[in-house]
Amino acid sequence: MLQISAKKGVFPLGIISGILSLGTLLIVVPENVQLTNGSAVTVLQKAGGISITKLVEVAPRANELLAVCLFAFIVGEALVVALTGPRQLLRDRSEIWNPAHTRRFVGLAMLFGVASVVILRLGVGVSPVNRGTQQGIGPVTSGTWLLMFAAIALLQDRNAFSAKVRWFLILVALGADLSQLNRSPIILLGCYLLIRVAQRISAGRIGFRALVVGIVVAYALSVSVSVINLWRGSIIHHTQSTSVLSDIEKVWTNPIGALPQNANLDTFNGAMFVTLLEGSGITESAREWEVALTTYVPSEIWHSKPLPLSDTLSHDYLHYGNSGIFLSGAGFASITLGGLPEAGVLWFLVGILGSLVLRRTIGMRFDYLWMALVLYLLVAMWYQGDAFAIYFVTSLMVLFGIFAWITRPGTPRLKGRRTTSQVTRDLAPLRNH
Repeated sequence: MLQISAKKGVFPLGIISGILSLGTLLIVVPENVQLTNGSAVTVLQKAGGISITKLVEVAPRANELLAVCLFAFIVGEALVVALTGPRQLLRDRSEIWNPAHTRRFVGLAMLFGVASVVILRLGVGVSPVNRGTQQGIGPVTSGTWLLMFAAIALLQDRNAFSAKVRWFLILVALGADLSQLNRSPIILLGCYLLIRVAQRISAGRIGFRALVVGIVVAYALSVSVSVINLWRGSIIHHTQSTSVLSDIEKVWTNPIGALPQNANLDTFNGAMFVTLLEGSGITESAREWEVALTTYVPSEIWHSKPLPLSDTLSHDYLHYGNSGIFLSGAGFASITLGGLPEAGVLWFLVGILGSLVLRRTIGMRFDYLWMALVLYLLVAMWYQGDAFAIYFVTSLMVLFGIFAWITRPGTPRLKGRRTTSQVTRDLAPLRNH
């Protein structure tokens, strides 16, 4: 039976709706304002040549699509919270985060993670310019995520290493990971930090100092995501300075306004793109959701396997090359399921399922990492859309689960007949970590 102690606390359920709602407002409101005053410069204008007049015309419909699907998600999650309670007790941290397990996991994850970075940069020759264009390197690319897994595990378990060793390993893991100029691992780190902040607020354990630190960290992450994408874009297109200092200067004074444009958060643009297509009578099959499964098949085996829908539509209608813009979760659901009502129903079900899965991860070994991955999956589905997001994050879950399983501490072997008290005494040190 679970009891609250000094080492235990509570976890607030229903936080996913708050995170998605706040993020959506920070993206949609500035872009609507820019459209209204005529200062918007969107990917739909630059790549597709769509006039700002046309975008202003379809913006209300895109806003409606996002609002209905987000409200449906909130209702779905609220239903679960109403039936199961707003908070759930957390087990003693010593039962969830075993220092011996953390040390094994971090060691193996960093070994494979650093090796993956070296192979990509030196062996395969992947750079910011050609990343995403080579085939057959998916497993190695996923391996770089082990570095962020290790960093989050080190942030969570303070007992695995001494403070100096712990922070040294964190900096090495983050540095090696960020050398890939990939913003996605930072978003996973942000999901973990949001969960930690929500838990501390629910437990009444966050003060003014922690709140200030949280705001500074959120600001830094927002700037980092924008700068990484802006810097990578400047390297690819050779259109602006590749000085990281000049890119930081462009976004640090207005991270919220710069984030949608510089971080490739196409949530609002994707919804407008889908609205434009549906207005022209263009729809897609629900079979597009199968990409979440078919992408697992290597391209070397299935040469003609379906591409993500966002890539296909961007290529056909926006004249993109190897990539495309995200359709947003609401837009992808609408164009594949038949319209706004069907999309709303889907996101209502996603709200129920997402909340139930998040609740299920509470109390698992490495629970905060599992919770961060579940939140990251929902964030990717909502802000980006496309079945590829489901494939990508679930593949990360599989990778993490494998490494967490093979590094788990072994169960002590009991020789001969042992009394219950002897077994309890032998296992006590494991519980006390």
